[in-house]
Amino acid sequence: MVPEGAASWRYSWDRYLAALLVLAAIAYLAFSGAGRQMWRDYWAHRHFLAGAQALGRAKVDLAEREFESAARLASPAQNMQATIAFDYLVFHMPDAAAPYARAALPTTSDALLLAALGNEFLQVGRRSDAEPLFDRALRISPNDAEVLNTIGYAYAVAGIQLTRAELLLKRALRLKPEAPHIVDSLGWTYYKMGEFSQAVPLLEQANKGMPGNPEILGHLRLARDALNQAHPNAPGSP
Repeated sequence: MVPEGAASWRYSWDRYLAALLVLAAIAYLAFSGAGRQMWRDYWAHRHFLAGAQALGRAKVDLAEREFESAARLASPAQNMQATIAFDYLVFHMPDAAAPYARAALPTTSDALLLAALGNEFLQVGRRSDAEPLFDRALRISPNDAEVLNTIGYAYAVAGIQLTRAELLLKRALRLKPEAPHIVDSLGWTYYKMGEFSQAVPLLEQANKGMPGNPEILGHLRLARDALNQAHPNAPGSP
């Protein structure tokens, strides 16, 4: 049996306790270093979103002001400099993206993000911006198969540094044997090198691993056509 009034007394103290917890959380956010950084990261994200929206409306000056605020407030864990660079590249603005990419080099620890950003620069002909990103990514994660694949395939698509691409992709396959997307990357590298007899079997293997993938099917069709033209009676030609 609960004495009369005890339930309401306990309920009141529950409310006091909840209020104290809320006040403690507010004090933590307001006065601790970690709490202040949480607020800074929140506002950094808000400024980034505002900048991205402004860029979509072609308000470039406003976007840059918002991006500058985002970069100033963000913690390194947010990878804000690299994210802003990506956003500029989406809108085909490599000149605006380049300073943010350079600023991202010493602070970004995500090797795959750096490799992907380098790929975006390389595909728009900005090799001088791409190479430092690739080098930094490989220093951070020299044995990450996805990083190796991203860089190797970027070279293959661009048609440059094909020997280096081959070495990177072979290393990636040693780490992830028979991964279809990496097999495809190596096969496409051989295609770009003119080694069609090596390209076709690899692309056929990739197609078996990821049947129906349009990119792999396109690579395989081109490689088979090239092999047939170069060596009409070679194995693998139609």
